Amino acid sequence: MELIYYMHNRGVPRDALSPERLQFRDLTLVFGGELRYLIDNREILLRPGDAVYIREGEERARKALENCDYISFNFRPDERETLPELPVYIPDGMTNEIRLLLSACDEIRDRMTEDADRLALILECILRQIAVNLLPPNTCTRRSPCATSARRPSFPPPTARRCSGGRRGCPSWITRSTRR
Repeated sequence: MELIYYMHNRGVPRDALSPERLQFRDLTLVFGGELRYLIDNREILLRPGDAVYIREGEERARKALENCDYISFNFRPDERETLPELPVYIPDGMTNEIRLLLSACDEIRDRMTEDADRLALILECILRQIAVNLLPPNTCTRRSPCATSARRPSFPPPTARRCSGGRRGCPSWITRSTRR
């Protein structure tokens, strides 16, 4: 994966983005405030916890903003890379797992100079975790999405199964495996 751009905007006013056809993918996650996008002539309002996933070839525009805290990734997947298919609008897409991964991105950006490869790896984990979070309730995987991606290029993993825990992404397999 080639990371083209990463930014955590912590409430700094930004100008509008003029409509353009993307030559890359864009994942934006909102911590606070509101973002208003126009994607292929469809208006999307992002509120805290929401995300937008825009593929290459789609037209993107954004209204000017003030006091919005968000993180944005622009990237190109490798030809051999299989990323999960995600919807454009992901309401409540920022779970605690995603927040932790995003905080790692901030730490890496703040403390390291050669950070693009590390941020790209975390971005892949974020995309896969969002896909896991979108699975129907009572579905879980035997491995974390990042561990699965290291072994298999496909997603969702073939180990997805029904879970008696009753929660999305149920970590019951972790509890069982650590008791051995």
